[in-house]
Amino acid sequence: MREKMRETMLQPGQDAALPRGGLEGIRSRMVVEMVQTLQTVLLRTGAEANDPVCVHKSFEIADLMAEERYGLVEYFTQKQIHEMLFCFRESALQILKCG
Repeated sequence: MREKMRETMLQPGQDAALPRGGLEGIRSRMVVEMVQTLQTVLLRTGAEANDPVCVHKSFEIADLMAEERYGLVEYFTQKQIHEMLFCFRESALQILKCG
């Protein structure tokens, strides 16, 4: 699943031309990448260090995405939302492991 998310990220040496939609397209892409990356980093850090605080924070990103005032979910496609739900599932399972 994480492999698929990485495919959407700009890789070194890739053309950095503006995506369709200009600045709005860039904003959309960056918001999605930042949320995905933050969730991954927090989850992996928490799992490696057995740190329940990081693991809980990785799950709290779901609350940020759902918060209407931020409007983050509007930047995600339906497929990306499904991928994030899978990631939040991983966070929840890790929370259970950490206790």
